[in-house]
This record gives sequence, structure tokens and C-alpha cells, in this order.
Amino acid sequence: KTISAEDALLYVGKVPVMYFPWYVRKADRHPNFFSITPGYRSLYGPYVLGSYHWLASTNLTVVVDLDYRQRRGVGGGPRLNYDLGDLGKGRGGFYFIQDQAPELSSFNGPIDPDRYRFDLRHSITNDSGFEFKGVLRGQSDPMVLRDYFEGEFRTDPQPKTFVEFSQLNSNWSL
Repeated sequence: KTISAEDALLYVGKVPVMYFPWYVRKADRHPNFFSITPGYRSLYGPYVLGSYHWLASTNLTVVVDLDYRQRRGVGGGPRLNYDLGDLGKGRGGFYFIQDQAPELSSFNGPIDPDRYRFDLRHSITNDSGFEFKGVLRGQSDPMVLRDYFEGEFRTDPQPKTFVEFSQLNSNWSL
């Protein structure tokens, strides 16, 4: 589960660039880390998508996104996953961008440059057969998912908000 090295040299090509008298690294995922994804897309131009992942506790994970798209501007926001034990578990997130070129969206009508989307999900299941699921989703305009969260858009282009309760018993269900 760990990588250990003694008197190690790091090479770039044939040139040694760093010496490690002692180096130890856990092989599993570190609880706190940065993720940076550069790229290019005709809709954005060059872009850099950045995230900081923070394991706040065993039952709370927080991610803060900060993205830059040359044609569209800077956007970002927090995401979290939580587990409240008997009170349920869920996830949520908010993303905001001051779009510098909302006219690039293929939508019939004007789009406000202040674009956002939010998503909150919570579920509870207990041993007595009670189950609760709630999803609260919203977006500033119909095209914000297509422009910035294309994977979600392909899965569900019109996200739904709902609340669902169920109670199961040996003789009935409600």
C-alpha cells in the first residue's frame, strides 16, 4: 500500500534532476489533491478546468471547481458529498459563470450572461421500510447544461426536481 525509496534519483531523460534520501508515498488516493485539465474546444477556445478535492472528514467530501475558458470567462463553485448516518446521505453542488459570450449558445432567444446551475440530492432508507428521495435542481437557462456539463446534458437534458416517499410493510406498501 506504500511506495518507499532510499537514495533515489529522479531523471528527466538521462539528466538527474532531484535526489531523495528517503521517499515514502501511499499508493491509495490522497485525501486532498488538485486536479487540472487543460484543453481546447471550439465553443470555449483554450481552457483550463481546475478542482481542489478535500476530504473534510470520513463522511464529508468537498470539491471546489475553478475553471477558465478563453471565450466564455471564469466559472466555478463548490460540490459536496455527505453521509449523515441514520439521517441519510446525499450530494449537492452549485456552479456559476459570468458568460462573456452567451450568444455562442444555440438557443432561440437572449441568454443572460449570469449563468448557473445547482443540484441537491438527499436520500434516507431505514430498517422499518421507510424510504425518502429528494432532488432539487435548477438552472439559469435551458442551455447551461449543454454548454458546461455536456455529460449530464446527454444523460438528462431536462433535469427534474422531485420528492418521493415510500413505506413498505409485510402486507402493504404506500
